Amino acid sequence: MPSRIESCSVPTNVSAQGSFRYGTVIRPLLVSAEYDLDNVTTLEWRKTAMTQKDLKQLYGGEIKEYAKAHGMVGPVEERNRCWRLRYSEEIAFHLDTLPCIAERARCNPGDYHRGVSPQLAALAVAITDRRHPEYERVTRAY
Repeated sequence: MPSRIESCSVPTNVSAQGSFRYGTVIRPLLVSAEYDLDNVTTLEWRKTAMTQKDLKQLYGGEIKEYAKAHGMVGPVEERNRCWRLRYSEEIAFHLDTLPCIAERARCNPGDYHRGVSPQLAALAVAITDRRHPEYERVTRAY
């Protein structure tokens, strides 16, 4: 059965971040600590199509369905910017997965004046953050 995101024909790009991306994951220093893996899912939607909260909740629903379908050990936890999945009890690790929307459609020309190259500005994404004052409003900028 296709997911809600897949059924909407939304192009997505999932990429690893941090030590996971660079292949430098190391064992946690404390026995009680977990491996912390991160990824970003970029959805090719317009930012003006929904609020940050709508995006976060839609993505969270997908993550919860994924966790249920794959028998994850713990509940999916909503964080300020991402969703956290706990994968294993034997090797304690979690994945923080962040939804975002590509900024490609709206690169700010003012960024070029602040020393940001057009090539870097084209890679910009808008992330969700429930602490943001405009979290529940459709805005141009996240």
